Amino acid sequence: MLTENLSRLLGRPAEVVPVPLALSYPQRILVKEGMKGLIGSAVCVYILYFLRPTPYLGWPIAAAGLLFLMYLSQQVSRHYLQSRVDDTGVIHETFGIRKAIRWSELSDLRLNFYPQSKGASQGMLVLILKDGKSRIKLDSTIDHFPTVLSRAVEAARKRGFEFHPTTAENLTSLGL
Repeated sequence: MLTENLSRLLGRPAEVVPVPLALSYPQRILVKEGMKGLIGSAVCVYILYFLRPTPYLGWPIAAAGLLFLMYLSQQVSRHYLQSRVDDTGVIHETFGIRKAIRWSELSDLRLNFYPQSKGASQGMLVLILKDGKSRIKLDSTIDHFPTVLSRAVEAARKRGFEFHPTTAENLTSLGL
């Protein structure tokens, strides 16, 4: 049931596979999203440098350019992300910063859905896992997202979690 509902929601095949396994963002998605950040920031720089808008227009354009650069840096950090999931938990490492959440120490689980457009039946899921020290955020574009989601929900239920209403509604819609 989870894989059918998740496949429909994400618009691509979804399956739960055995662990341990490595997680990564697909290269095609990283390139596509990175190009959006690069082109957006380049357009803002072009406008600021060559067209020289007034400060009333220049500052918002500069702010937009900064946001595009931040988005680009997020995609670069996703490229260097090394994540693993196994029976004990999730390990998330990028640029030497390591976060690990053991299923036995999981203290919060949030699952949010962001539709592609108003009223859309497809979109992106964002899973946020927390323990006392760390916070790991994964979105549904990462490889093996259904496996991580099912393991996290299983661990949360074993620990007797009472889910946030939004999370509970999203889990119910997925058949979890």
